[in-house]
Amino acid sequence: MPQSEFHFSISERKVYLRFFDVLIPLLSLYSIGHFYDYQYFNFANPQISRWIISLSIYLLFFGEVFEMYNLKIASDKYLTLRSALLTVFFTTLFYIFTPIFSPVLPENRLQIVYFSSVLLVSILINRFIYIQFIFSPKFLKNLLIIAEEDEIDIVKTCQKNKEIHILKCYVSNRKHKQLSDIDFYDIENVTLSSLISKHAINEIIVSSNPTFISKNINNQLIKLFKNGNSIRSVDSFIEDETFRISENRLNHNFYNYFTFSKSHQNNLYVSFLRIMDILMSLLGIVFLLFLVPIFLLETY
Repeated sequence: MPQSEFHFSISERKVYLRFFDVLIPLLSLYSIGHFYDYQYFNFANPQISRWIISLSIYLLFFGEVFEMYNLKIASDKYLTLRSALLTVFFTTLFYIFTPIFSPVLPENRLQIVYFSSVLLVSILINRFIYIQFIFSPKFLKNLLIIAEEDEIDIVKTCQKNKEIHILKCYVSNRKHKQLSDIDFYDIENVTLSSLISKHAINEIIVSSNPTFISKNINNQLIKLFKNGNSIRSVDSFIEDETFRISENRLNHNFYNYFTFSKSHQNNLYVSFLRIMDILMSLLGIVFLLFLVPIFLLETY
């Protein structure tokens, strides 16, 4: 099936993010050491190769744990900031406590602060470059909605990425009162191909109500689909945006709409949280055991 536009594939975007999440922090650390008196991560040290490999492994591992390579999160500035903070915090924490694979702790502890700050800033620079210059231009979606008024309302309500998913026009049986600034086209007399050319439409959202779509519209959609246009239902759009199943699907066959291979939670992230819970509990128990004798001595 022909494709109207070139897009990076999912795997290519993930490789890009992983590669530059390691390269830019390393280049930043090299620059800091070259222009300032920064000795913690000294590139002139004979063990620098080991330090680079271990730092790269930590960054990639915790980046995976905290969903830095989840493309939905990678396209959102605020979620990216949260994931980057957690990734850098745990990378720094584990890195400084494994001196076999990392530099010895410096006497000036501020150098550790500089180290984590350089990691955080360089990763954020990479991610914001990705969002601004790679993701946004390549994955910006101009939407055309063919639906009833109530479905259009639902789409507008659950639409999270309003800067990415832009409603250019809509086709319905009557004009929507709250969409006066968006072009309206009557479903009884519309040519979809002309709308796609006029508004540079990337994706068509179609009503989940089969009785609403006429035979004429359906035939036009089939031709557009054969030409490579992206078409999906209102229910599918809602599920992708909210990670919830639409109420329209909650009937006796609702389980048919579950994609059991999909996991809306990162299993590695959940496992890591569980391990941290256990470790914190064990540390709390050990701390309490040390306090018990002190309490007993004070009692007697």
